[in-house]
Amino acid sequence: LKRPYDKGERDPRLQAVIGLCECDAGNDAGARKFLEAAVQGGVVRPRASYELARLRYAEAQKAPAGDGGRLSAAQATHVLQPLARIWRQPPALLEIYALTAEVWSRGPAALTRQNLAVLDEGVAYFPRNAPLIYQAAWLNARQGFNPEAESLIARGLQAAPDAAFQARFEQLRAKLAAVTTVTPP
Repeated sequence: LKRPYDKGERDPRLQAVIGLCECDAGNDAGARKFLEAAVQGGVVRPRASYELARLRYAEAQKAPAGDGGRLSAAQATHVLQPLARIWRQPPALLEIYALTAEVWSRGPAALTRQNLAVLDEGVAYFPRNAPLIYQAAWLNARQGFNPEAESLIARGLQAAPDAAFQARFEQLRAKLAAVTTVTPP
């Protein structure tokens, strides 16, 4: 793969494959330049976009620029930029939705229902993945989208692999109920 690259070939598909091979070999630093070039070159390959976003997230976590050790809006946007064009590209990868939820949970608080619809899509693709469902429910609750959060909690209780995970969903449900039942003085 490196031979055509060393001879000047800069096809984004080739750069994506080289970057993915570097990731598989554990050379994240070497992978980054190839993945950046591939995604910037327009390659549509979900795993390449995911790996680039993962590398960007690892870098952003080292120096979060937001309040309270959170990612800034600019950092979150930079991390998720490679994923934005592939959220709806087959094949659906759980890692893409999980990373999106992770970045949003560590980033600035303001998310719209349209943003969170991406996680709804992930939950539809992976309806038995309790961690993803929990993250989606938590983010919906944090934004005040209580009906959506409650629906996800109900779904999560069915998908929970064990009693401990069911307890996490029940705790989230209790917090949601406490917020929605508080009456103003």
